[in-house]
Amino acid sequence: MQRAIDLALRGRGYTRTNPCVGAVLVKNGEIVGEGWHQAYGQAHAEVNALAMAGSNAKGADLYVTLEPCTSYGKTPPCSVAIINAGIKRVFIGVIDHNRKHAGNGIRVLQEAGIEVVSGILATECANLIEDFTKYITTDLPYVTMKIAQSIDGKIATFSGESKWITGIESRTKVHELRKYSDIVLVGINTVLADDPELTVRLIPTDRHPARGVLDRSCKIPLSSKLVQTAREVRTIVFTSFAADAAKAAALRSHGVEVVFYTDLLDLLKKIGEMKMMNVFVEGGSTIFGAFMDAKLVDAVVIFVAPIIIGGEGAKGTFAGVGLSTLAEAERIKEMTIERVGEDIMIAGKLKGYGAIACSQG
Repeated sequence: MQRAIDLALRGRGYTRTNPCVGAVLVKNGEIVGEGWHQAYGQAHAEVNALAMAGSNAKGADLYVTLEPCTSYGKTPPCSVAIINAGIKRVFIGVIDHNRKHAGNGIRVLQEAGIEVVSGILATECANLIEDFTKYITTDLPYVTMKIAQSIDGKIATFSGESKWITGIESRTKVHELRKYSDIVLVGINTVLADDPELTVRLIPTDRHPARGVLDRSCKIPLSSKLVQTAREVRTIVFTSFAADAAKAAALRSHGVEVVFYTDLLDLLKKIGEMKMMNVFVEGGSTIFGAFMDAKLVDAVVIFVAPIIIGGEGAKGTFAGVGLSTLAEAERIKEMTIERVGEDIMIAGKLKGYGAIACSQG
């Protein structure tokens, strides 16, 4: 199952609103086939593993991170392919939260005489698809907040300088995280201060996430890098209904999509409707504070540089209202701490989307 999880991770960033899934076929103690869901609309992990195994699939055991599907969509149901291949036993990581499949895959396989065991490395398999689980159960994308700050909690000096607080190793890691996201989101103040590209540049890639700007007044300059490259990389300005219509039209003429929203929850609903499952919030402090105040953050990745900026006028990580009591504070769960170059990366969750308990198998 661990091998299946490793395979599933190869599909990160490519499955769109589908989950990352890995599958391994074992026969007589040897792996005879393996596969993963490589891209949205393409064959699922189980089908790829069966194709690799060929005739060796008959009588083999299948290890798969997620319950096999039972309905026709972009591809035929994997449960049928498993039955037709003559698989002996199926070991499943977690049950599918999709109401079309939840528990049905197990039932269909068992009715065909296949032995099914579920809950193998369930926590690890559930963590693999938390974005999908949130999306399929709430229609909202999974929100990860990325922060780069000094050790005293500053993201810029009092003059506004912020490039670069963290080292090249941390910035490379950020580009890796961008690659796995569907949309990178920043506020207009970040665009005005830094004129960012928000593309994946420091690692090899064949994809870039969409780029989104929260800009209620359509202040974004037409000369900005985001606008000037909008025909190359999808760029969306999220603005209010009171925004200047002429400026919105000008942005559209440059290839920028203009989307109107009311509040952050409405924003996430609209991103979900665009079939985007992962939101990577990169700043700045106003956006960080607004998302935290609205309790819409699912996970955080914080890069802490070993520098002290100081000063009351230096920009802190979070603006917004904040909390009046410590009892209200959201605690980071499943926290990991890692050295990245000279920096420290702290990652964890504010919310969790776990496995469905199932007594079958």
